[in-house]
Amino acid sequence: ILPTIDDEFAKQMGTESLAALKTAISENLGQRYDQLTQNHLRGQVSEALMKDATFELPPRLLQFEESQSVQELLMREQQNENQRPPPKDEEEMKSRSEDLMKQAKEMAQQRLRYRLMVDHLAKVEKLTVTEEEVEQTLEAFLQSRNMTMAQFEKDRDIQATRSRLHDSLLRDKVESRVLELATVTEVDPAVMAAENAAAEASAEEVAAPAAEAPSQPAEGAAPSQA
Repeated sequence: ILPTIDDEFAKQMGTESLAALKTAISENLGQRYDQLTQNHLRGQVSEALMKDATFELPPRLLQFEESQSVQELLMREQQNENQRPPPKDEEEMKSRSEDLMKQAKEMAQQRLRYRLMVDHLAKVEKLTVTEEEVEQTLEAFLQSRNMTMAQFEKDRDIQATRSRLHDSLLRDKVESRVLELATVTEVDPAVMAAENAAAEASAEEVAAPAAEAPSQPAEGAAPSQA
């Protein structure tokens, strides 16, 4: 039995009246649409920046990035081990290992190339991230997880996490700056939603998670290149 959509129903949903509920729903949908739009545009920025990024990658940095990618993929495997049957034999185990190494190599190349591109554009546009911005982002993350700094530091490298957050904030600033300078064309919302889902999946390979991903070298270890 469907409920009667009236003021009483709206109060049960936590709003003062039906009009207020409609307004809240409208605002929520608007925020969701805005987020989809931003995700879509950032995906387009990432794709555009990577399209012509064919420069050689520093071997030592690439080697380090590959080792980090391997660790991350192994962690994913462990987290999803119950969702995937174990290898049938040694041959399948070898095949999975080769697939993982290939995926790690591709992931590392994309991430490092994009990071170096971001570093270069940040330098050109004079974009920086302050320690205060990093700390505010870290505090907001901890609050969202109901964690204290001491709890977080138990099994994580806090300096590496700060470095990750710095990279993530800088990337956001660069992408926002590119969007400011770009010509934006409206697209059909359904098409945008589909492309946004694909962009989000791609972003996981291009840029490491800000706070919970494996460690990176401390700030300053990766020189800017183009």
